[in-house]
Amino acid sequence: MDMRILTITAGILALSGNALAQSIPVQGVAFGASETDLHPAIDAACNAVTRIEIDNTRFPEAFQSEVHLRCQGLTLADSQSAGDAMFTFADDALVMFETRGAPNAMVPDVDPVANVGGFDAYMPHLILVNGDAGQAWMLSSPMLVGLAFSWANPAWENDTPSAPMGSYAMPDEIVFGASLDDIDQLVKDKCNILRIDDIAEAWLRTEPAKQQQLNCYGIEIGGYPRKLEYVFGDGVLEQMWVLFGPSDIDRLRVDLTDRYGPAIHGDEVYEVFDDWRIAIRKDKPEILMGSDRLAEIWKRDGL
Repeated sequence: MDMRILTITAGILALSGNALAQSIPVQGVAFGASETDLHPAIDAACNAVTRIEIDNTRFPEAFQSEVHLRCQGLTLADSQSAGDAMFTFADDALVMFETRGAPNAMVPDVDPVANVGGFDAYMPHLILVNGDAGQAWMLSSPMLVGLAFSWANPAWENDTPSAPMGSYAMPDEIVFGASLDDIDQLVKDKCNILRIDDIAEAWLRTEPAKQQQLNCYGIEIGGYPRKLEYVFGDGVLEQMWVLFGPSDIDRLRVDLTDRYGPAIHGDEVYEVFDDWRIAIRKDKPEILMGSDRLAEIWKRDGL
């Protein structure tokens, strides 16, 4: 059983796959609606709108199309001025909403459940507000939290940005057998947000006496910052989860097949490569990786 949750700060804020964002505080605008359907409402709420389309998209939520509507002078449904805004569509469905310049206008009438890396987090709204940076995000899915923490949308500065073309190779900052202290030193300058948690009940298949997890937001894979979850048993790196978007999985499959050949095992949940050291998880857009020791257990007993 998967014992993990998408942890922002242990025991305070947990974003589960079932979390739902509330309606966007812009009159007539809702997540999941198409660009065509929302254009009249967005035009009415903004002083000016610029449309930016990304060719050959590799956006984590987009299989075919990526469009951003950059709004100057946004007015919210309650008549507050919210600075400028970006409406992001993946496959013609609104998935992300960001404002800059007046973040307090996006604060809902509740207390934040946590402050993480300068972001006040509001649940179940899926609103993240960074007052110091003047930014606020509202997300359609908790899987987009990593982008809010770590990504600078190029459509803010460029009307014709190109899709990022970074490699899908797993980063050098994954070193199985390394100590927690060694990994901490390796990634501390590369993670926008880094947290180390003690896991109350160890679930690693290596059966350690103590289990810990280092959560890192910000290392780029495939051109976008990702969340990496380093899992340590008795102080040694044994397992990794790397979180992606749904549209990354086909791209990862091509990369892994090029590197290791066809999958050596497949079932409803996993496709396994490299002698059981790495697997695509299909029910959630993730990569699972294990040490040689853990790979032998998986090979013998299954994932």
